[in-house]
Amino acid sequence: MHLLALVSKLIILNLPHPRGLRRELAHNPRQRMNSQYARDFLQEDAHLQLTPETLSEWVKDPAARTRYREAFERSDFAAMVHYYKQHYPREPYQEDATPVITIQAPVLHIHGLEDKALVAQGLNNTWDWVQQSYTLVTIPHAGHFVQQDASDLVTRTMLNWLAE
Repeated sequence: MHLLALVSKLIILNLPHPRGLRRELAHNPRQRMNSQYARDFLQEDAHLQLTPETLSEWVKDPAARTRYREAFERSDFAAMVHYYKQHYPREPYQEDATPVITIQAPVLHIHGLEDKALVAQGLNNTWDWVQQSYTLVTIPHAGHFVQQDASDLVTRTMLNWLAE
């Protein structure tokens, strides 16, 4: 089964396919442990635990952190965690057994191998869920925010891939 292609190319940074995430949640204790933050977001008043400071602490550059903090001050934290409340898998975790809806666009997938939230095993079999080309780039010394941890490499990779 597939859907009409809505994009011509897709770039993904540090996010496994939903089937890969569900599989790891069902079978990988480390992924379940690493996903505690997401389960916390599922709580009724989760948005009340968030602040502009805590949400921007991952940004290393002080000037950029200031801009992130200013943006978060204008943000709706309830809306932010609503995404998790609507889309994040709930316990008990199990693999998705519904028919596969394949991604129709070529995919560039960049993943920092030091991601503390999403284990790299979640990337396994992604190529089975992509109809066209699938390019996976893993970066050993980058974490969840790969676009910050390896910004030059990520930017060059994206530009080269888009130019193909």
